[in-house]
Amino acid sequence: MNSNTFASLMNAQEGVYDQRVLFEDFLDTALLGFLRNPKTGKWEMQKELQAILDKYPYKGALLLGMLTALDADIRERQEKNECIDVLGEYYEAHMQRVPFAPWEVCKEMAQGIAPDGDDPVVIFHPSCQTGRVLLAAVEIAGIGNVFYGAESDPICVKIAVLNLWSAGVVFGEITAADISMPDSFRKSFVISRNPPGIVKIERREDSGLWQYLHDSPEWLSTSSQGSNVS
Repeated sequence: MNSNTFASLMNAQEGVYDQRVLFEDFLDTALLGFLRNPKTGKWEMQKELQAILDKYPYKGALLLGMLTALDADIRERQEKNECIDVLGEYYEAHMQRVPFAPWEVCKEMAQGIAPDGDDPVVIFHPSCQTGRVLLAAVEIAGIGNVFYGAESDPICVKIAVLNLWSAGVVFGEITAADISMPDSFRKSFVISRNPPGIVKIERREDSGLWQYLHDSPEWLSTSSQGSNVS
């Protein structure tokens, strides 16, 4: 069992750093490690990453150690077939006032959006929180489907993106928006394994998920259902 867990490293810094700031810096550090330029396909986030690491002693050794601990936590849970939402659990326990849906409930919900057949489908969750229902759908349907989610909480958005990446999803997108409000789009993150990496989308016109939803009005009334990929 991993003794230096992500949660234990976070808790050890209580009173040293503002926990919310530390947590958000960690999320940004983790995301920056995978973000690539949509035009060149290359990782070009050195300055942004270094700016965060320089906020902490020893060139950000704390954040890098937390990354190692998180990876170990996730691997251990994967081996035990447990929910890998380590980040979401910490956020829920220490910073989020409204509880998230428990893992067992998420697995039941995923039964309704996972595909019945063998053909790849778009699996969409309109209020995905930290992505637990989508993670449960990955377990049921496999990583080869398209996983879409929308969420208004920006911290949950980042957690959901990292969760889907850790789950090995081949392609997906998490949008920071309320899909019932056409002007609510703030940004989106596209997950891809070919080429591998995460791309940040700044304009809604460039978001495949946003365009797919709002070019297909029927999705807004059946947004919890799977849809065959054309």
